[in-house]
Amino acid sequence: MMKLTKTEMRIAEMISAQGLTNAEIAEIIGINKRTVDTHLRNIYMKLKIRNRAELIIKMLEGDRKMKKLELIENVIELATNGEGLHESGQSCRYKIDYLSNKELHTLLDSKYKEYEVEHDRYNNDYINITKI
Repeated sequence: MMKLTKTEMRIAEMISAQGLTNAEIAEIIGINKRTVDTHLRNIYMKLKIRNRAELIIKMLEGDRKMKKLELIENVIELATNGEGLHESGQSCRYKIDYLSNKELHTLLDSKYKEYEVEHDRYNNDYINITKI
C-alpha cells in the first residue's frame, strides 16, 4: 500500500470522520472541487479501494490498529517504568485484546530492544514482558 500525502490523508479523514462531500471539503481546504476529486481518485488507487464506504472502513481499520499499538506501548511503558523491570530476568504479564505477532514486533523492534515481549503460550490475550 502506498503512503498518502498530507492532503490526501486530510481529505480521507474529513470523509471518514465527518462525512463531508467533495464540495464541502474543497470549500474548507480552499481548493477547487475538481482537485478534491483528483485527490480522492489517488486515495482510492493507493489504498486499492473503490468508493467512500471502503475508504471509511479502511480508515477505521487503521485507527483501530493505531489504538492497539498505542495500548501495547502504554503497557510496555508501565511495565518498564512503573512496574520496575530493571534487572535481567524480571518479567510481568498483561491482558490485552488480541495483537498479532507482527504488530507486536513492529513496535518492539523500533523502540524496546532491551525487552522481550511475547504472547503467552497458553492464552493469546496475554503478553509477557521480560527484561533481557
